[in-house]
Amino acid sequence: MPTSRSRAKSTRRGVPAERERYVALLRAVNVGGKGLVKKEALRNAFSKAGGANVRTFIASGNVLFDAEPGRVGAIVAGARRRLRAALGAELVVMVRSASEMAALLRRGPFAGVEAPKIVKRYILFLAGVPARRPRLPLTQPKEELDIVHVAACDCWVVSRRKPSGMYGFPGIFVEDALGVQSTARSWSTVTRLVELLNKPSASGL
Repeated sequence: MPTSRSRAKSTRRGVPAERERYVALLRAVNVGGKGLVKKEALRNAFSKAGGANVRTFIASGNVLFDAEPGRVGAIVAGARRRLRAALGAELVVMVRSASEMAALLRRGPFAGVEAPKIVKRYILFLAGVPARRPRLPLTQPKEELDIVHVAACDCWVVSRRKPSGMYGFPGIFVEDALGVQSTARSWSTVTRLVELLNKPSASGL
């Protein structure tokens, strides 16, 4: 189900609500010409569902769009219906507003901290409030992963290089630990999304 912590602004009767900028973060979707879904299909689905200025960003499933706060849920639900036939599965979508995304750069253990190049940092966007609250930090030694912080519906994870030379991906670890579905974005992707959310006219990538 689409999730967002934003509340609709109250408006005077007859005065339309002001549009705000949002990002829909799709779980387990590969975007591209040879992937599960094309960028054009994503953009069309959100546009036809009522989103304005729809853009996509990289192949991890990020759709930026403008909407009145009270219409966000309906827009995402409409886009999911349009994409269901193409994907053959029900999309899990996490929604965050521009202000919610910007807040991630100001709070939490990654804010204002430069990480060593040997470390990868992720934010995992949760589909709801965690069902479990383990003591932190929580480590997965085999995958060299540490859950270092959880706040509301977001989770901060550090990934280190494994003996194989690869980095552990945090999705399964976080979902098992917290009991809720999630989608992961690297810290650099989160930073870039915040930049794009503050530039509604930016072209799609």
